[in-house]
Formats: sequence, structure tokens, C-alpha cells
Amino acid sequence: MTVKAKRAKALPLLDKDTGPATGELVDESISADAESLIQSLDGQFGDEFLPWFRSQIGTFRAIHELPATHEELRMVGELLRCLQEVRLRSNNLPPDAAACMEVHCRRRNQRPYQGPGGLLAEHEALTGELVSKLEATQETLESRPVMRGRKSTSSRDQLLADVAAYTIAHAQKRITKRRAAKVARDLLAAAGIDVPDDQYEVEKLIRRQKSGGK
Repeated sequence: MTVKAKRAKALPLLDKDTGPATGELVDESISADAESLIQSLDGQFGDEFLPWFRSQIGTFRAIHELPATHEELRMVGELLRCLQEVRLRSNNLPPDAAACMEVHCRRRNQRPYQGPGGLLAEHEALTGELVSKLEATQETLESRPVMRGRKSTSSRDQLLADVAAYTIAHAQKRITKRRAAKVARDLLAAAGIDVPDDQYEVEKLIRRQKSGGK
């Protein structure tokens, strides 16, 4: 008597949108305003300032746009469900497909598909290990504190400090810390990054970063 295989639900489709969570290349593009501002500086900070600034903006963008913990939890949960469905499907192939799998496994791998020592048993062991580690990862993420409200500005403040430090280190003529802070603030603002309008506040943020964020 043929055992009718259980019908498995369709596997969910992966999102096709790319982003930092999917290993997308870092976006180092900057606005036309920011590029024009750098060009207007007439090489005061060396020929490498523009590519360096693009790189810093790309890094900032990648860090700032990392998914929130609840989004990562959703992704882990989706993967767990996918693995569970794969296990269900692998164990419940239609009769003819299961028979073909047995033939191919014995012919090409000298082992059965099902049963002790079979390909399915190895697959079950590996999948089970992966599920176990994913569940542990899920618990770790769930234990993280929930961050509410606005995103942390620490990465922005660090970018301000880095740009100011670069201008001081690479200036063709010596410039003041105040001038460096202004250049950094103007560049970030031109690049579409939210920075304080108050020059003294910008200088304070830069000093705080230089002192370890204190």
C-alpha cells in the first residue's frame, strides 16, 4: 500500500530588495551639493579628500541603515520556518520522486536516500544543528534591550570628528579646529546628514568623540 505524502505549504519567497542586511555593496555616492562643496575647496585638503569622504559616507550609511533588532529577529524566524519546511518536504517526497532519489543516491553516492547512513539522515543532522544554532541566536537577539525613539547619533558624531581630523591632518596650510569643525559640519549637511546648526554644538560633539564619547 502506497503511503500518500503530506502536502507541504509553499516555501516563502525571499525579498528581492537589497540592503546592508543582504551583503549589498556599500553605497558611496554623495549629493551634488557635497561634491560641489569639496571642489570649491580647491584642493585645500589634498587630491584624495573626495574619494576619502565618499568612503566615509558609504561606511556611515551602511552602519546607520543596519536593520533594527526586531527586523533581524523576523529574518531569523523566516529562515527557521524555511528550514522546517525543507525538512518536511525532504521527508515526504511523492512516491515516484522518492524512488528516483533512492536510485540516484545509490548509483552516484553508493548510499541510500532514506534509512540509516542515508543522505536524508545526514541532511537531517546538519539541518538540526543549524536550527539549534539559529534558535540560540534568536534567544540572544530577544534578550537585547529594545531601543525606542530616535536612532543613536554616535556614528554621525564620529563621522564629524573623523572629517574634522582629516582636514587638520591634510590641510595644505595650518587651519584651526574651529575651521575644521565648520568644514565637517558643512560637508555633512551638504551630504544630507542631519547635523546641528550651532557651530559650538558641533565643536562640542567633536571634542566629546576625541575624548572617548565622554
